[in-house]
Amino acid sequence: MAVRLGGAGSGLIHLGFGIGAVLAVLHARGGGGADGPENGAAMALSLPGGDWLLYLGAAAAAGAGIQQFRKAWTLKFLRHFKPETRDRPWIAWLGRVGYSARGAVFLIVGWLLVRAAQTHSAGVAGGIDDALGSLPRTVQLAVAAGVMVFGLFSLTEALYRRIPAARR
Repeated sequence: MAVRLGGAGSGLIHLGFGIGAVLAVLHARGGGGADGPENGAAMALSLPGGDWLLYLGAAAAAGAGIQQFRKAWTLKFLRHFKPETRDRPWIAWLGRVGYSARGAVFLIVGWLLVRAAQTHSAGVAGGIDDALGSLPRTVQLAVAAGVMVFGLFSLTEALYRRIPAARR
């Protein structure tokens, strides 16, 4: 039950992020008000070697992005589904699109961290609004819609996930 609730929670969160991102793109509002990444970058830059900490964070974000694209390509996420639902093409496509969108967001955040380190400016490091804002509008919409699709995929996974019996 906890695994299903966790998946449903992840789905609702990603769906909300995706809807918020699509609305942000459609209404062209910028700067989303999330100061977390900027505050973290500012703290890193205030430390000795802080720019290297940002480069390390960028590498971690890029690695996570590449991992998301790898999941989309290999379809390994399907191993978590019940055998009777694993072969449904729509599930594979929800996962492919969703994981690809997540990969894109991680790569963009990594790029923003690199730029923040290069310019020694914490204001360059931003959240998802800033990451999307650095893209052309059509790409913004595609990535934002992809994050919504990942939310739908997570809800689907919560419903159809194979859960092994508990060991005693």
